[in-house]
Amino acid sequence: MSLRTVTAVPSLLQQQRYFLQNTFGYLRYAQTSSNTTYTSTPTASTAKKNEEFQQFNDSTQKEIDHHARLSATWWDLNGPLHGLHKLNDLRVPFVIHGLVAQSIVDKNFRNTAATNLRNAGKVLQNKKILEVGCGGGILTEALARLNANVTGVDLGADVIMTAEKHLNEHSPELVERITYKTESIAEHANDHANHYDAIVCSEVLEHIDEKEAFLKDCVRAIKV
Repeated sequence: MSLRTVTAVPSLLQQQRYFLQNTFGYLRYAQTSSNTTYTSTPTASTAKKNEEFQQFNDSTQKEIDHHARLSATWWDLNGPLHGLHKLNDLRVPFVIHGLVAQSIVDKNFRNTAATNLRNAGKVLQNKKILEVGCGGGILTEALARLNANVTGVDLGADVIMTAEKHLNEHSPELVERITYKTESIAEHANDHANHYDAIVCSEVLEHIDEKEAFLKDCVRAIKV
């Protein structure tokens, strides 16, 4: 991807909810609940760790604190984030479609629907995917179940702890395919330039102040 893609971003930002290589899309979804629940034990405050990690502006820190308060119910399918769980029915096929468009995944998987994902097998095998703003790992785990090697980064230490707890206690079969890090995309791209087959930012851009700089950092981590 060239930086020309990024220069066109500002005019698209009002519509953007999802970023994957050169593919931009906007998704609306209805929140629905299920009968399965998961509640993690609330963790001790990690404000000090966040302070040592990086000094954030006020709006960014408010977002981190807001999501930290939700960390205990991130995997509660009847909780405040149950819509994100349901959204996987749309965004996982969307990711696959984006990779097909870039000839990274075989075109036969273009119309893979969520209902057929269990039969998709190793559709993302050997693909390196970075999820920026991974939160508690809802989408991260879904992509790893398709045999992708997924790295999830987030500024919030609380939600990363939630993601790691769920991974280790409820999805141990995915441990070798998922890595979580508490860091910014700027820092991650410095150490992982030209590294990933795809970058996914789901439900993230609306929380970012410096959107163009954010996307430029994403581009740096994409394989040329």
